[in-house]
Amino acid sequence: MPVIRLKEARSPGDRSAAAYYARDPKVRSAQYPVVSLVGATVPDPDARIGYVSVPSLAAIDVSRQVERALAHLKGVVGLILDLRGNRGGDAAHAVEVAAQFLPGGSPVATYITRRGGQLQVTRGEGPQRPAIPVAVLIDGTTASAAEMLAAALRDRGGAFLVGARTAGKGVGQKAVLLPDGSGLSLTRFQLRSPSGERWDETGLAPDVAADAMTDPDVVRVAATEIMRRLGAVP
Repeated sequence: MPVIRLKEARSPGDRSAAAYYARDPKVRSAQYPVVSLVGATVPDPDARIGYVSVPSLAAIDVSRQVERALAHLKGVVGLILDLRGNRGGDAAHAVEVAAQFLPGGSPVATYITRRGGQLQVTRGEGPQRPAIPVAVLIDGTTASAAEMLAAALRDRGGAFLVGARTAGKGVGQKAVLLPDGSGLSLTRFQLRSPSGERWDETGLAPDVAADAMTDPDVVRVAATEIMRRLGAVP
């Protein structure tokens, strides 16, 4: 495969949660057998793998931000979704982001209430993007709603997890302020993946371990695995 280098290519004034990386074929200083696209970059005929980073699921428009990011990456044959450092946010936002990758009606998670009741959250009906290999990058700070998103994409979207075991926060909690000014955190429900996996306190294990690697190497490992699944490398 061609020797390339990844460079950050965020547009000036871009405040979105999505970060992109682009191929720089003129630089030969790093040995990365990967390729990525930025926005409407002309697709590379050898390999076209997009990269999108989602550092938080707290922003109300995070799903729209991801949608815009994916729109910039038309023509890619594989995608790296980076959830490292994402400590979660709103579970509803995780469902909205997952909906952009899953078929209509797909389960995203199951909520187990304190009294044992179960509520399955599913992806609504609507258009689905063409299915392509997706690598989800995770680490020890990937938590809560981000773990929920990663598990849903793995169980129902065919994605694979790359990196290190996640934080292991699989509960929904509500902060309660007491009259004396103190507070407590009330656990309202536990989360299960679409396959029924419970990750609270244990975390999600990666399918491809890359916990002791530098950032470029983790991306390289994910891209190489995508290309292997496409049959482009042995």
